[in-house]
Amino acid sequence: MAISSNTLFHFTPTAEYLVGILTNEFHPRYCLEKIALVEYEFELAYPMVCFCDIPLSQIKNHVKTYGNYGIGMTKAWAQKKALNPVLYIRDYSDLAQSISQLQKGLSKDELNQNKYLKDIKSAYLQISRFLKPYDGDLQRGNKLLKNVNFYNEREWRYLPKWPSNIPIWLTKVHFKNHVIKAQENEKLKGYKLSFEPNDIAYIIVKEEKEIFPMINALKEIKGKYDHRTIETLISRIITCDQILNDF
Repeated sequence: MAISSNTLFHFTPTAEYLVGILTNEFHPRYCLEKIALVEYEFELAYPMVCFCDIPLSQIKNHVKTYGNYGIGMTKAWAQKKALNPVLYIRDYSDLAQSISQLQKGLSKDELNQNKYLKDIKSAYLQISRFLKPYDGDLQRGNKLLKNVNFYNEREWRYLPKWPSNIPIWLTKVHFKNHVIKAQENEKLKGYKLSFEPNDIAYIIVKEEKEIFPMINALKEIKGKYDHRTIETLISRIITCDQILNDF
């Protein structure tokens, strides 16, 4: 049985959020990550859109955590958009040790006086945005999920190109400040992750009674989907209940 899919899935907790994606495409938002690198432990929020590379037959636990509404995008689209799997790090592993030493060396102020080393530091900062812990606690709204195995999510990630006019990260203090976070997320609307209707492999709603409201929502999206496209997308709507019972 394949452990990867030909489709990358993005799940969300409400039908409204899903319709928002179908209307306005993907907009990155700042998400907090906690990384332990032997000598360093840091929590920073990066602007991202996340997807999972999980076959529908193994999606049950994922939807319990992230929501029963989702959109499946083709991997060909993901590759065209330069998405990439994250790099999972185990605490105190040899890889964590190596990255920790690299970060220690690149944190010295004198590096900024050397253009070559400054470029290396910039490249490391780019790579660091793709680091993710192998496991740990996950905050979802007001609920704290303990000892989540993030590796099971097989995450792919989109991050806006940097340097740009947005911060490469927010500190935990700024992320927890709802005003600052809202202001910075608003800036991210200029860095959307676009797609065409043919890039959509699945539209997922929670249960059968929500199929017709989703069809009506597609018809009400002005100027994006013509009649033929809507007919095609209708054929790609499935329910979470179908997935859990039939796959």
